[in-house]
Amino acid sequence: KAQNFEKALKDFSFFIGIESFRPEQEEGRGPDNLWALGENVYLVIECKNEASNDSICKKDCNQLNGSIAWFNETYGKQGMKCVPVVIHPSKVFEGTRVITKDDLQRLRDEARAFEMEIGNEERIDTESVKKHLNSSRLRASCILSNFTSKPSRKRR
Repeated sequence: KAQNFEKALKDFSFFIGIESFRPEQEEGRGPDNLWALGENVYLVIECKNEASNDSICKKDCNQLNGSIAWFNETYGKQGMKCVPVVIHPSKVFEGTRVITKDDLQRLRDEARAFEMEIGNEERIDTESVKKHLNSSRLRASCILSNFTSKPSRKRR
């Protein structure tokens, strides 16, 4: 089930024109997903979408830290930067961006709207796809601000 989600996330990135990799699956090391946002910025994504805890646990944080270290080792010397992201039902954690269920829902809704716009085109070509991407919130420059949340501290 987790593999299906990670593959779907990679497929989705291609759908919206973002180059994506699955280093853990393809190379045996690294994050679940790696999205190239452009301008030497990448999202290092760990998928914990099936987690049931009310906060992001230390093990998940350590896995994300390992993926950051992998990225820095693999791409850091080339001037590439990463933004660590964890997909998790909770956003209780400090120091990263989180894609919550609400964020995923907004992403799905935006993708469906984009798909409808493309589907209404008489002729689908590169220019029409670009036009609709540019008018959507699915541009690489918008992913962080529109579909991730700042983590919050656990309330005591």
